[in-house]
Amino acid sequence: YRCLGAKIHRHIKAALRLLSAIVNVNATIAGELYAGFDFTLKALWRLPIMDGGGKDKHSVRAHFIQFVTAFLQCKDTTVVQNVLRLKGLVESIFSRRMGLKGDSAATISNLIQTLLVHVARGDLQRQVKLLVFTPKVIEQLGKQYTNTDAVPSPTDAVANATLEDPTANSSDAVPAVKSVRELTHELLYTLCTSSTQGLVFPAETVSTFDAGELVFLQHAPPPEAMDGARPANASVG
Repeated sequence: YRCLGAKIHRHIKAALRLLSAIVNVNATIAGELYAGFDFTLKALWRLPIMDGGGKDKHSVRAHFIQFVTAFLQCKDTTVVQNVLRLKGLVESIFSRRMGLKGDSAATISNLIQTLLVHVARGDLQRQVKLLVFTPKVIEQLGKQYTNTDAVPSPTDAVANATLEDPTANSSDAVPAVKSVRELTHELLYTLCTSSTQGLVFPAETVSTFDAGELVFLQHAPPPEAMDGARPANASVG
């Protein structure tokens, strides 16, 4: 806790790297850290607005995002939902005036990929997803449609390889290179059109998240420009 509240950035980053590494050990350790960590710590809530400028992927802010996403990737549904229920934790990443604009492509890609695979497509309650994907967060995500920076997406590659061949070795999977724009499209398309994984109810009922759908329609490029980004199992109509 003392390091997280330090004035020297390298001390804060060292503490966040250690915490992220502990969470990444396994789901059990992640749960124990969650249970014993004081998320009300005042110093913790200033970290999302600290950055090194110039889209530094090694900034304090980037390390904070890595710490949060490590919990979301821990594969323990209870822990993930508890973290998402922490008021303002995930939303704090999107709260600064410039949103994600000052973050590196690697940081943004990891964040969106995590929200797509482990939250939107995760086995989580719809109510929990609604707590995370507020109109403010959806709007910030929509702005990433202009971000064409691309970085490898190993999580997506491994998942696809496993689906195609259950006996495949995950280490043989070739990381897919996707732009931030493509990942954003997949996430918003899932959230705003899927009644099973997204924020909307089946077609015969009223949509739960009209504001999110509006943002999606405002920022989404023409369908023909994003055919490669549309999920294979998604239908339009």
